[in-house]
Amino acid sequence: MEKVSEKIKAGRQAKGVTIEELSQATLISTTIIKDIEAGAFDKFTGDEQYVKMYLKKIARYLDIDASIADEYIALTQELKLEDLQKQKEKEKEEQDKKGGTTFVDKMSDTFKNMQAPKPEPVHRKKGVYEDHYILRFVKYGIVAILVVAIIAVIWFAVLSTKQNDTSTFNKSNDTTVEGNVTTKKAKKKTTKKDTQTKQKTDTTDQTVQITKTASMNYDFKLPEGAQTFKVKFEFVGRSWASLQVNGADYSEFESRIYNSNNTSNSMNADPETVELTFNVADFQNLNLKLGFNRGHRFYINDQQIPLEDSDYTSNNAQLKLNLVK
Repeated sequence: MEKVSEKIKAGRQAKGVTIEELSQATLISTTIIKDIEAGAFDKFTGDEQYVKMYLKKIARYLDIDASIADEYIALTQELKLEDLQKQKEKEKEEQDKKGGTTFVDKMSDTFKNMQAPKPEPVHRKKGVYEDHYILRFVKYGIVAILVVAIIAVIWFAVLSTKQNDTSTFNKSNDTTVEGNVTTKKAKKKTTKKDTQTKQKTDTTDQTVQITKTASMNYDFKLPEGAQTFKVKFEFVGRSWASLQVNGADYSEFESRIYNSNNTSNSMNADPETVELTFNVADFQNLNLKLGFNRGHRFYINDQQIPLEDSDYTSNNAQLKLNLVK
C-alpha cells in the first residue's frame, strides 16, 4: 500500500499540482486524497471498488500508469487472504487445545454407530378367524351421520339467510318515504362555504411540513396516516453523489458522477433525476453526500425543499433529512 500512496504523491508533486487543485479537477474530496497519499487505506474497508475508481481518475489526471488501481486491488486481496489464513490457524489451535475433535465430529460418529431397531415379527395364532365386518359397519354409520348433519346445517343456514333478506327488504320499503324527506332537508343545509372549507382541509392534510434546523439539514413531518413517501433528486450541475439511509449505504442508489454530460456546470442544463420510495415505518434519516452542489433541486412527495443561497457551494456538501414521527 505504501508503494501506491508514494506513486500518487510523487506524481502530484512532479506535476506541480496541489491537493486542492487535484480535488477540483477530479471531483474527489481533499480528505480522501490526503488519506490515499498517507496510505490510510484501512479507512476504506468495504469500499475498495470506489477507491479503485478514485485511483484511476487521479492516475489519468497525473499521467501515471492506470494499473496502479489494479495493484491496489491485488494488495487488498492478498491482505484479506493473509487475515483468513491467520484466522483458520487460530481456530485450529483452539480446536487442538480443546481435545482435537469437535462436538459435531463426536455426534456424527455416534449417529453412524446407531442402528435402527428391527421390527418384531407378528405372530398370529393359527385357526383364529378375525371378523372385522362389525367394525366396518360402525365406521360407515358414523360417516353417514356426519354427512346428514352437514347437509342439515347448510339447509338451515340458507333458510335463515333468505328470511333475513326478506325482513331487511320490507324494512327498507317501510322507511323509504321518511328517508327521502330527511335526506332532502340535509341537502338544503349544505352550503358552498362548507364544501370549500372541506376542500381546503383535505389539501392541507397532504402538505409535508419541512423545517430547516441547520445548513442543508431539515426535519420533515408527513401527513397523518402516511405509510410511504417519495424523495426526488434533480442533479443539475455535474457532481459525484452517494447516499446513506439510517446510517448505512443505500443499495438502491448508485454512488457515481451524475449529469456527467454537463461539463461546464451550466445551471440551465437538463437535470438527471433519481426518485426513491421509502416506508415510513423503516425510515429514520437520510444523508446525501455531494461533491458539487450547484443548481440541484430536492423534493419530498413532489414538494421542493427550500434551499437558501448559502446552501449552494462548489465544494463538498451534505443534504440531511430527518423524519419526525
